[in-house]
Formats: sequence, C-alpha cells, structure tokens
Amino acid sequence: MDRRQFLSTSAASLATFLAPTVGHASAKPINLFDGCGFPFDLERNITPEVVSAIQNSGYQLIHTTVGTIGKGEHLFEKSMKFIQRMDRQITLYQDSLSKITSKQDVDNSLRNNTTGIIYGFQDTEQLEGNIENIDPFYTAGVRCMQLTYNTENRVGSGCIVKEDKGLKPFGEELVSALNRKNILIDLSHCSIKTTEAALRLSTKPAAITHSGCSALQPHPRNKSDHQLKAMADKGGVVGIYFMPFLRSSGMAQSADVIAHIEHAINVCGEDHVGIGTDNQVTPTTITDEYRKKFNANVRERREKGIGAPNEQEDVFLFIEDLNTTSRFIDLAALLKKRGHSERRVEKIMGGNFRRLFGGVL
Repeated sequence: MDRRQFLSTSAASLATFLAPTVGHASAKPINLFDGCGFPFDLERNITPEVVSAIQNSGYQLIHTTVGTIGKGEHLFEKSMKFIQRMDRQITLYQDSLSKITSKQDVDNSLRNNTTGIIYGFQDTEQLEGNIENIDPFYTAGVRCMQLTYNTENRVGSGCIVKEDKGLKPFGEELVSALNRKNILIDLSHCSIKTTEAALRLSTKPAAITHSGCSALQPHPRNKSDHQLKAMADKGGVVGIYFMPFLRSSGMAQSADVIAHIEHAINVCGEDHVGIGTDNQVTPTTITDEYRKKFNANVRERREKGIGAPNEQEDVFLFIEDLNTTSRFIDLAALLKKRGHSERRVEKIMGGNFRRLFGGVL
C-alpha cells in the first residue's frame, strides 16, 4: 500500500468540503494544471464525489500517477491493468473528465470543458529491464516517466540511498529512448547524481513534477539550487509540492509553499516553476480510522526502507491551511497579495506545466 492512498476522504466526510468556491469554467483562464495529483479516492476509484471536487477545484489538467511503485513481480502486467482500469473509470465520467495523449486531446478537453488527465509513472521498474516495453506503455497513454522512486532500481539511485551511484547503463539507455519517444523525464524522487546525469544526457526538457527547495529545507526529497538551475536551463519546470518536507517539523502551511515557490523563481525564473501537489484533489478529514491507516502506512514504508526521512505518524501529507477543493484558487490569491503579477501567477498555477507537457504531446 503506498501513501497516495491516505490523501483522500470518504464520500461522507468529503461532502462537508464541497461548498461552492469557484466554478470550473470561471477558473478556466488561470490554466490550472496540477503537475502531480491524484484524481481518485481511497480505493483508487473515480467517484461522483471526486468528480465534484475536481470540478470545484477548477483544474484544467492533472498529471497523475498510474502503474506500480517499487519492486515486485509482474509489474508490467500490473501497471497495464492499472492503466486499463483508469481508462474505464474516465470513460464513465466522460462529460467531466478526459484522457490526454495529444495536443488535440487538450484542445478537445478545453472546448468541452472537461478536466484532462495525463498519465505518468513514478518508477521505471514496470519496464522490467526491457527498453522495448516503453512502446506498449506509450500506446496505452503514458507520457511521463520518473526514473527512480526513493530507492535504487535498474535505472539508478533514488534520493534516499546511502550510496549515490547515479545513473546505471540501463538508465543512460532509457534517457535516450524516452527522448526519442517524446516521453517527459521526471526527476522528482531521483538522487543527486541520477538527477544531474539525466539532465546532462537528456536532449529534451526534463521535469521535477513534485519537490521543494533544499536551500530552504535540506531534505532528500528536495532539490538543490544547482539541480533546479540545470533543470531550468534545459527548459523544464519544477512543481512545488504540498508536503511536510517543505519545513523542518510539523504540518506545512501555505507560507511554506509560497516561500519555496519564491525561492524557485529566484533560481529558475518564473517560466520554470509550477505546482505539483502530490496530493489527492479531495481534501482530507482526520478521523480515528484515517489516523490508524496513516500510522500503519508510515510504519510499513519505514520497514520496507522506502520511507523518506521525517515521515512521521503525526505529520500528515497535505498543507494545513490549503486543505480545500479551492486550494489552487486560494494559493493564487495569496501570491497576488504578495505582489506577484497576474501573468506570473497564471504561469505558476499551470501555464508553465501546460507549455512543458505540450512540447511532449
């Protein structure tokens, strides 16, 4: 069980959060695009309640994780089945959601006022060491691949390994293959050496869809100024996440998100910063049952060696004062109060990620 399963609420508790905030169509000009979000519930189902939350959020596009994370058996097959299940669920709500695999799909989604969903991986173990497996996943709709999760895999080192060995030969081969296939490379959970090697080798822009700035908060999941600048120089975009790793302790707040956005702008420029919440679209209600499952998940990740430092039982994985369906709209308003221009806010809230993914589709 992975932690994305603990970033949502039940249908009953969700209803209390769905008070009208901003209509889907009225938010459209802001180009809301979550660089890493999860449009499904606790059981990885797209439900009417989740669809309502997506519509109330105003999101135009969401890049979401499909497939498996971590090591195991039959990962290609399991990931393909996950994709097929997502396809079926999106089809059930085709008046509100649409699968995005091309620029034409984006145009159709905007014209029909649906929220477009772009598929991506947060690991490459599902390739099972075979470059040729890229093709069927591309055909199935995958348009972004994160090279590693937190630990080591066939491609290279993840961000929490004790010995950072960087990219392996298969990883170097994979970077070239992804470039040729026009699949966006994601470096969010990669180690320092893996990130830097991939950026040197890639002939295309690469993304860091969900991370923070280690200059503000040193943490393996955050990226250094050097890495952020190298990513921006390649034309990529970093998505600032809504995670507790933005600060040294306790629940992260909107002020932490803004601090990391502003630092990233100073390092990368305003054309290379966005939002990748790494959260469910739905807000979270803290119940006894939620605490129990969350705590069990933290312990399980720790035992498996895949948990990042400072994953704690009493620190939840969302921004405390942005725990609403209107989180993007609320954050945009806060940034404008800080003096950021309308144009800059539009870029951060989605314009930059739309440009980046548009270069791939």
